[in-house]
Amino acid sequence: MGKFTFIFLLFTLFLSHFVASSLGKKQSDVLGQFYKAKQKKFSSISKSYFKAALENVELDKVILPQDGLKEKDWINKLPGQPPVKFQQYGGYVTVNESAGRALYYYFTEAENSKSLPLLLWLNGGPGCSSIAYGAMEELGPFRVNSDGKTLHRNHYAWNVAANVLFLESPAGVGFSYTNTSRDLNTTGDRRTANDNVVFLLNWLKRFPEYMNRDFYISGESYAGHYVPQLAHAILHHNKLANRTLINLKGIIIGNAVINDDTDTIGNYEFFASHALISDQTYLDIKKYCYEDNYNENKCNEAAEITNNNLNNLDIYNIYSPLCKDENLTKYPKILSPYQFDPCSGNYINAYLNRRDVQDALHANVTNIKYEWTSCSDSLFYNWKDSPKTIIPLLKESLANSIRVWIFSGDTDGRVTVTSTKRSIQAMNLTVDKPWRSWLYGGEKQSDVLGKFNEAKRKRDSSIEKSYLQAALENIEIDKVILPQDGLKEKDWIKKLPGQPSVKFQQYGGYVTVNESAGRALYYYFTEAENPNSLPLLLWLNGGPGCSSIAFGAMEEIGPFRVNSDEQTLHRNYYAWNHAANVLFLESPAGVGFSYTNTSSDLNTTGDGRTAYDNFVFLLNWLERFPEYKNRQFYISGESYAGHYVPQLAHTILKHNKLANKTLINLKGIIIGNAVINDDTDDIGMYEYFASHALISDKTYLDIKKYCSEDQYNEGRCNGAVATSDVNVNNYLDIYNIYYPLCQDGITKPSVSGTTLRDVQDALHANVTNIKYEWTPCSDGLFYTWKDSPKTIIPLLKESLANGVRVWVFSGDTDGRVPVTSSKRSIQAMNLAVDQPWRYWLYGREACSFFLGAIIMEPAAGSAILAKLEVITRQWEVINERLDHMGVPREHVGCPNICQDDDRSSCELQGKNTIPYTSMNLECRDVAINGQKGVVVAYPLREEIRTSLKLDNELIESDLALGGIEPSLFRYNVLFEDSLISPNEPSGASDVDGIACLGGYSLYANPLWCDNIPPQDGNLFLEDESTLKGKECEVLGRNSQSGEDELELLEC
Repeated sequence: MGKFTFIFLLFTLFLSHFVASSLGKKQSDVLGQFYKAKQKKFSSISKSYFKAALENVELDKVILPQDGLKEKDWINKLPGQPPVKFQQYGGYVTVNESAGRALYYYFTEAENSKSLPLLLWLNGGPGCSSIAYGAMEELGPFRVNSDGKTLHRNHYAWNVAANVLFLESPAGVGFSYTNTSRDLNTTGDRRTANDNVVFLLNWLKRFPEYMNRDFYISGESYAGHYVPQLAHAILHHNKLANRTLINLKGIIIGNAVINDDTDTIGNYEFFASHALISDQTYLDIKKYCYEDNYNENKCNEAAEITNNNLNNLDIYNIYSPLCKDENLTKYPKILSPYQFDPCSGNYINAYLNRRDVQDALHANVTNIKYEWTSCSDSLFYNWKDSPKTIIPLLKESLANSIRVWIFSGDTDGRVTVTSTKRSIQAMNLTVDKPWRSWLYGGEKQSDVLGKFNEAKRKRDSSIEKSYLQAALENIEIDKVILPQDGLKEKDWIKKLPGQPSVKFQQYGGYVTVNESAGRALYYYFTEAENPNSLPLLLWLNGGPGCSSIAFGAMEEIGPFRVNSDEQTLHRNYYAWNHAANVLFLESPAGVGFSYTNTSSDLNTTGDGRTAYDNFVFLLNWLERFPEYKNRQFYISGESYAGHYVPQLAHTILKHNKLANKTLINLKGIIIGNAVINDDTDDIGMYEYFASHALISDKTYLDIKKYCSEDQYNEGRCNGAVATSDVNVNNYLDIYNIYYPLCQDGITKPSVSGTTLRDVQDALHANVTNIKYEWTPCSDGLFYTWKDSPKTIIPLLKESLANGVRVWVFSGDTDGRVPVTSSKRSIQAMNLAVDQPWRYWLYGREACSFFLGAIIMEPAAGSAILAKLEVITRQWEVINERLDHMGVPREHVGCPNICQDDDRSSCELQGKNTIPYTSMNLECRDVAINGQKGVVVAYPLREEIRTSLKLDNELIESDLALGGIEPSLFRYNVLFEDSLISPNEPSGASDVDGIACLGGYSLYANPLWCDNIPPQDGNLFLEDESTLKGKECEVLGRNSQSGEDELELLEC
């Protein structure tokens, strides 16, 4: 196999390191602790330049006899392992006979081992196990299941492209050991390189067939030291021996510690650009932690603030959830290859501590009495040497024709992509080929806002960019309000096609905003279940020209999602109508279902017209729904609605003042990833692209230099922007840069679901019967857009000055209006900081970080903001609990799990269950002994599942199911921390009653399997009181299998 083919194969496989496993180590932050120890003023760690430690050693004296050891090291099969077609070995290689120092290895050959190179993998720390992380969590052939007993295949394993050798190094790490205890106090980089090269020389004698094989060294994190140092030692001893002892061809390091100065400041740059720390903290670190202006106290203070902010994150994968339940499950959870289990470290720890596993691996031959651990934290406290930089060694490898590949996953916060870029820049290498994106499949995505910004930036653009004034100052309000009698009743939506049953009301219809032009805006309104107690919230999508129904209602905050069959819906448990009565508006005319009978309107639309029509819409809508006239009112939206929302607020405030009364009771505005201020939005976007490695630093610097007014150069500016567009706009979802693209070419569900005629009829939409296909974005609108101010900051300040609450939020994976743009725009407002920057926790996990944008005095109505914050996390937490407790998403309710209703054979792989009951399944929120939980029900027989699939009506009743016995369903009760199982010995003895708290819960999350329709649900219990003192009706009793009778109560 040629070098190129090998490198390309690894290039496609290394994604497993960051996609499938995502560097999500559940280890303590060993490298972070090591950094602290190393950076102390009086640290004993030597930081001098690295030199090979074996110069005066006779190599033949360190190479020991290896006869027969390969055969002894052969691993027949690991406990719980699936069958494989490759060979695996494990054992010890002595690297210092007098000290009794031996390193443990685990070797996984490729299926075609003879044709592929040998690759050594080293994990970092320093002090962390290459078996626990490299082999079992990153690039090895297996993953440990949640039961801690069995394994499953890793389909991204690197032994598809190479014969992979995992090494536990140095002695004291993992299964490697020394019989000389002082060795553990004298370890460092030099000792590690020394032992590693001695290991290789001996191992190659044990496996002579690999003696002349192409050899690569790879690793991550602190192995950014180990790998180049070992390459240096190999080159050195090849030269001393005047022959090729080891046929080194290349080195590969990922998220690697390379150069202390650039690594450190690059980390803080990453934290700031990902909104993990405040800009003030970042500036303090840059100012006070470096030699020019060093201030120890202020530096330490800023570093401590950073550490506190990062405590509630997985620093090795900032987007990974944290492990909430460290317990093993009775049976393995079933995960897709793309799912990462944040508790996997616990499973690995349990597996590798089993004696039968250690025996199979030929490990722990010294029979240590203490528990094996994945990281030996104590090692680095006595670490002897760690050079400040390994750049000279990387250059040495290059000078000796050793290929060097430095890669960096962009969600690792310990050694970040920004650190890697800075370290590579510090090498001052000549660029052979320009920076480019690397593609694997994918398709180009539509980007309306990007196109609009491009049109607006053109020097000859006809779009007016001046400050917006209210467009209605001279209009008599009563003349634009039309009769609304009886229209509310006509707009009532009984039910949407394929919709699960719900307990809230919904409406849809048209409001005329200009009678003479025949201009009418379409709305879709979803009340809350308790509408009288909650405010009214208007949602606007941006574009300009994109539908609030397609995106806002069906993809973002509405109560439903469209299933992949394009005909049915399932509940969205993040829906904002848990906290407000939500009104979705298609605006301006020409967007979505909104229309005009005057075609010239489509050529004269802009921000001013949109604000005018939106205001007239609201005045008329409130006449149609008079019960909301005095209700607290919030305006919200995203993207280009960063213009619409403040402009509408401005218009409302203006006309409330003109009328000398409250026409609309505006309390607050909410804008997310919002277009606010052109200059800061633009440069913030390119800063985001650069900090997330989506464009090269050169492209970013060219844009900063040539696209600003000071040194504007049209040709160079356009060239740099075009380069950025090619890298970012092709084959990337710019609105969520980590989101997979649609690969099968099928129309998005939200789009296709709204094109069906029966859906349009149910929505009371498309009354003009347009002959062309409805589309989610009307791209043509923005080409003739008339006005778009360069900034809406004056309007945000106006809202604040008038006591209107302003919430500016920003998701940190949106690349079109990214978090860096939002931060810069907020800074441009020059507001006084009322409360310092802080993170927000849900449980023990960091969910978001406040940028200082909630800049209002406390006022009535603040509850809606708090509720909306919580809603965005609640359903995810439920799903995480299901995962951690062993409820397999892909298999709940899916065929071929249980083929009959015989209880003994239908335990769903033995999951904790409640016995069959005659319980009315409409009652799914329950309490056992006063502890509230959620019932998860699934049918046992395939024919029942089929009938449920064919007839959604069946699951909307109380599940008497037209003669189908409820006893053919299984129930799991999910509590905050556990599943309870009355029919299991561990749960039966103390259970004396199951009481229904009323309301719906979860039937089956539609993501779990394609063939089961979702049930409607309300996971947010209205009744927060306990069962004590309640009168309960006995619905039924169950005494199957000799278990104690369980009363089913409705309270």
